[in-house]
Amino acid sequence: MVSKPGNSTSENSQSPMIAFWSEKDGNPEIYSMRIDGSDLIRLTHNEKAEDSYPVFSPDGTKIVFESNRTGNFEIYIMDADGSNQIRLTDTPEDEVSSSWSPDGSKIVFVSFRDGETSEVYVMDADGSNQIRLTYNDFDDEAPHFSPDGKHIATESGQERERRQIYVMNADGTDHNSITQMEAYQGYPTWSVDGSKIYFDSTFNDGGLYSINPDGTGLAQMAENLTGTFISQAPDGSQLLFVGVKKGAEDFGLYLIDNDGKFPTALKNIDFEVIAPTWNPGSFSGISLPKKIQKIAFHSNRDGNTEIYSIHVDGSHERRLTENNAYDGFPSWSPDGKQVLFQSDRGGELCIYMMDMDGANVRKIPNTQGGNYAKWSRDGSKIAFFAERNDNTEIIMVNPDGSNPVNLTNNAANDETPSWTSDGQKIVFQTNRGNVRKVGENGDVQRANYDIYIMDADGSNQTRITGFETNDENPSISPDGTQVVYQSYIDNGLAIVVVDTDGSNKRILTDAVPPSGSPAWSGDGNKIAFDSMRDGNFEIFTMNVDGTEQKQLTFTEGEVENSGASCTQY
Repeated sequence: MVSKPGNSTSENSQSPMIAFWSEKDGNPEIYSMRIDGSDLIRLTHNEKAEDSYPVFSPDGTKIVFESNRTGNFEIYIMDADGSNQIRLTDTPEDEVSSSWSPDGSKIVFVSFRDGETSEVYVMDADGSNQIRLTYNDFDDEAPHFSPDGKHIATESGQERERRQIYVMNADGTDHNSITQMEAYQGYPTWSVDGSKIYFDSTFNDGGLYSINPDGTGLAQMAENLTGTFISQAPDGSQLLFVGVKKGAEDFGLYLIDNDGKFPTALKNIDFEVIAPTWNPGSFSGISLPKKIQKIAFHSNRDGNTEIYSIHVDGSHERRLTENNAYDGFPSWSPDGKQVLFQSDRGGELCIYMMDMDGANVRKIPNTQGGNYAKWSRDGSKIAFFAERNDNTEIIMVNPDGSNPVNLTNNAANDETPSWTSDGQKIVFQTNRGNVRKVGENGDVQRANYDIYIMDADGSNQTRITGFETNDENPSISPDGTQVVYQSYIDNGLAIVVVDTDGSNKRILTDAVPPSGSPAWSGDGNKIAFDSMRDGNFEIFTMNVDGTEQKQLTFTEGEVENSGASCTQY
């Protein structure tokens, strides 16, 4: 977090959160992230519409925004994690520029429903009781409530190039100009104590200004910068704005002190951010929404196998890798910021790592031939399997590839490791048993795979399931008490759960059509898996008792979506 020395932006040890809109993914969408650039989450996903100008509610749990997803702009509301999107206005004309009353009970907005000019309206937070506040022969835009809820500031005027900052009572009366500058003035926001109004202007080659609500005390801020969308942090510590140095072209996010001095560019955000708004909940100690559970998986829907991510509710599907090589079996890091996967993009199969959005791909040394890499729950180790000495073994390395250690070493194949949440044990599949399959021609084939558990240093290797059939792809529950796996039964493939001591076996899915590659959600409440019940392999989730099975991906043709991995929070 960047702030002027001596100022405390938040009592929270994590940097505060903002929402904004951006075309970083090719279309105007709404995102949230922390001010340090971490925890970036895309909240809307409308490829053929524009979702923009988000504003957090005073308690940080809701976001009001505008969208033209139905043909014209209307006001919508959603939860802070992007869920539960609800339309609040419904007219043939545009409704835009919404913001909250300080108690969160009202939303003020701009409507074109009354003719050629835009007017200010207010409504209850559920969209009811819509009341017109202004009756002018010129446009009123960008309304913003004062902290005490008694006044509203607007940008108003007949010509956009000469709009001024106005202040009126909350009921629309006494609407008067407080600026008289020969230029555009816009996007007014109040200071948290109500003593100033911040705005941007094209006056004097463009800049940021503050003024008292009665029109006195006009002052320019950050004189060497042009900026817009300026707003004060909810704790009153500093100001955030979108700016650019005069004479330059690339806009970025800046923080500045309340006197308009010491502007600091946030260097760790490499995409355009528009209309950022603070989340008050990240300052006030109010519990923020839980991080969104995500699933990463691989799919060959685009001609070769690539890595994708999707929210656990089936929304926000996104492709993370894009090349002509094979990329498969992803695994989330414990904090959800990194993804492991296997790829042959370098000519041989190895383990790679990338950021959560698919950027910054790098190969991990000492992982040649690596498959099915999994993070330890504390992020300090990576386990995978690879062929060594003519059979596959479980290998452990540090995330930078250093200190490779063989955890298994025998003539059988040991594969598909999965860690317990405390990092003390690993489950895996092996065909080291004595019961071997006999083929149709009478040839003796390898033994069936079974599930074993061992200490994280490779000691105390103990069998969990019997060798009557192939049991594969184990995943251990976050609390370390249960193992879910795929089992070949009844001439098909089913998802099965068993306690880690081998007792209490439960079959969760039908074997026909087949289901496989199960993975626990980070909270232990869901199991992700793939199933061919829709004609091709798709990603599903279900409760841990097998109920509420829900399909998340929907593809056509001979496509395989598989290898699910859930975020661990």
